Amino acid sequence: MVNSSFYRYLCVSIICFFTSQYCFSSIPRDNLIAKANNLELSKHPSWRKLIFYESGTLGVSSLRSAIHSDTFFLSSTGKVSPQDEMEATLSAFFLPETEDVDGHAQCKFRGRYEWLNSQLDLSGSGLKEINCAGFRTWSLNGSTGSVSIVFATGYLGNPASYYGHTFLKFNARHNKSVTELEDVTVNYGAIVPEGEGPIPYIFKGLFGGYDAGFSEIQYYYHNHNYGENELRDLWEYELDLKPEELAILIGHAWEVLSQRYTYYFTRRNCAYRMAEMLEVIEGVKVIPDNRPWTVPQKIVQNAFDSRRDGKPLVKNVFYHPSRQSRLYKRFELLSIEERRLVRKIVVDIDALDGPEFQEFSLSSQQRILDALLDYFQFVRDAKKLDKDQANDHYRLVLAKRYQLPPGETPLKFSKDRSPHQGRNPSLLSVSAVNNSVYGNGAVIRLRPVYYDSLDADYGHINNSSLSMGDVLLDVFDGDVKLRKLNIVNVESVKNLATGLPKDGGDAWKLDLGVERQTLGCESCLVTYFRGDIGYAHSLSQKVFVGAYVGGSLQQDKNNFGSLFGRTSAFANFELSNSFRVRAYTEYRRYIDGDGKGDWVSDITGRWRLSANTDLRFSYQRNIAHEAGIAFSWYW
Repeated sequence: MVNSSFYRYLCVSIICFFTSQYCFSSIPRDNLIAKANNLELSKHPSWRKLIFYESGTLGVSSLRSAIHSDTFFLSSTGKVSPQDEMEATLSAFFLPETEDVDGHAQCKFRGRYEWLNSQLDLSGSGLKEINCAGFRTWSLNGSTGSVSIVFATGYLGNPASYYGHTFLKFNARHNKSVTELEDVTVNYGAIVPEGEGPIPYIFKGLFGGYDAGFSEIQYYYHNHNYGENELRDLWEYELDLKPEELAILIGHAWEVLSQRYTYYFTRRNCAYRMAEMLEVIEGVKVIPDNRPWTVPQKIVQNAFDSRRDGKPLVKNVFYHPSRQSRLYKRFELLSIEERRLVRKIVVDIDALDGPEFQEFSLSSQQRILDALLDYFQFVRDAKKLDKDQANDHYRLVLAKRYQLPPGETPLKFSKDRSPHQGRNPSLLSVSAVNNSVYGNGAVIRLRPVYYDSLDADYGHINNSSLSMGDVLLDVFDGDVKLRKLNIVNVESVKNLATGLPKDGGDAWKLDLGVERQTLGCESCLVTYFRGDIGYAHSLSQKVFVGAYVGGSLQQDKNNFGSLFGRTSAFANFELSNSFRVRAYTEYRRYIDGDGKGDWVSDITGRWRLSANTDLRFSYQRNIAHEAGIAFSWYW
C-alpha cells in the first residue's frame, strides 16, 4: 500500500501546478504575518499612529481610528482593530499587480509599506515590489532630502489662524531642477463652506461640526498666501531625519491625502495632526501631553527642544519674512534724507524723475527704489490692474530700477524673536490685591491659550491681544467668586511702522463673555458682547498709541441698562526689553436704564523675569478701584 502522505504530497503538487500564484505567495505571506505577530507589531506605537488609532471613552480596549473614510482600511474591522488591519495590509501587499497600479496596497499605503519594510525586511521575504508610478512622481522620484515644519505666525483675520498655523514642507534641495517654491507641502485644515461666518466657525470648530483632511500643494502657494496676502512671517524648522525615516514620513503623507477626519479647534487641530504625522517616526515626541488644547507654537517649541541619540531633532531654522516685514526692514535701513524722498515720491510719483533723486548716490538710489517697490507691492491690489493707481506706480518704479546697474540691498533679519524662543502658551497667575470695597484679597487667573499687548512677540502680532477661556476668580474673606469668564477677546492692531499712506493704523476689538459689572458690586455678573473700531499709530519705536469708538450689548442688571456706547484710548510703552506698560481708559455712556456716564481705567506693567515667568503691577478703576501685584507662570 502506498503511504497516505505520498497521496497528500501528490495532490498538493497538482494543485500548486494549476494555481501557482497561490502556492508561491501564500507561504511567504503567512510566514510574514506570523513574524509580525511574533514581534507584536500591531501594538507598536508607530503602527497605531500610522492608522491614527485613538483611545475611546472605555480606554485602550476601545481603540478607534480618527479617520472615518472607509477607503483607508483594508479590513472590515480595521477601524477598531490594529491586528486585523495589519494582517489585511500584509496580505494585500502580496496581491498581483493590476492595471490600476496606484490602487495596489503597496502604492496606496506607502507609509505602511515603508514602516513594515523597516521592521520585517519585505524584500527578503519573497515579496515582489510594485513600481508605484504615481507615488514616484509625487515624491519627485526620491529626490526629497529633508522635511521641515513651517510655522506661519498668527493672523487675526481668521479664527482658525489666531494662534498661527503649521504645515509640513518636503525639501528637494539637492534636486537642481526643482526650486524651493516648487517643494511639496502637506497641510491639514477644516473643510468649511464658503461664506461661513467667524462665530459659526468657532462653535462648529469647538464641537466637531466640520470634516477635515490633509491636502498637498506646492510651497509657492503658502509663500504667496501667507507672506504676501496675509502678511504673516514663516519660520521653517528643518528636521534631522535618517533616509529610511524620511521615506516613512513621505509615504505616510501620501497615504493620508484626501482622507476624512473630524475637526476640533482646540485639541485635535492642524497642529496636532501635523505633529501626529511626525510622531510616526520612532523617538519623535512633540505633542504636548495632558492638555485639552494644542497650540502651533508649542509644537515648534517641543520640536526645537527635542533630542534623539544625543542630537537635536531640528538641524536648521530659516526665516521667511513677509512682504510687510521686508518693507519695514528696508525702510529702517534708509537714511533720514532717503526716507524723506520716499515719502515725497509716494505722494507725488513725478518726483521719481525729479532732480532731487538724481542727487543721491547709486547705492542710495537703489535703496530708495527697492523700498518703493516693496511699498507699492504692499499697498496695491494686483487684481484691480489699472484701476488701482498703486499698480501704475509700481510699474514706473520697476522700470526706473531696471535702468540702474544690478545691486541688491542686503536685508539681515535677526532670529532672536523666533517662535521657539517664546514663552509657553498657557498662563496661571496669582495676584495680591487691595480693593476699595472688599479690602485685601487675591485674584486667581487661568488663561489656557493667550497673548496680550504686553507680551505679544515671538511669533505673535505686536501690540495686539488674544485670549479664549480666560477665567478670573476673586478670593476675599475665604469666599471664592467668579470675577470674569472671557469666551473670546481679540484686539487686532495693524502696526504703522513707516508713516507712509495705507501702512496700517486700522484697529478693532471683539469681546464676548461674563463679568462683574463693577469692581465693587455683589451678585452682578452680566453677559456681554462688545465691539470697537479705531486707529493706532507709532509715536516712536517704544511708544504706540490708539483710540476706539464702540459699544456693548449686555444684560440689564441693577438697572444699569442693556446698551452703552463708549470711546477709549490706550498707550503702550516699551521702557526696556523686559519692562512694558499699558495705560487704558474709556468713557461709557449708557443708552437706557439709570446708568449714566462713567470712566473705566486700567494701568498695567509687566516685568519679564524669565521666558516663562513675570511680575505684573496694576491699578484699575470701575466705580470702585483696585491695586495689585501678580506673579505669573506660563506653562
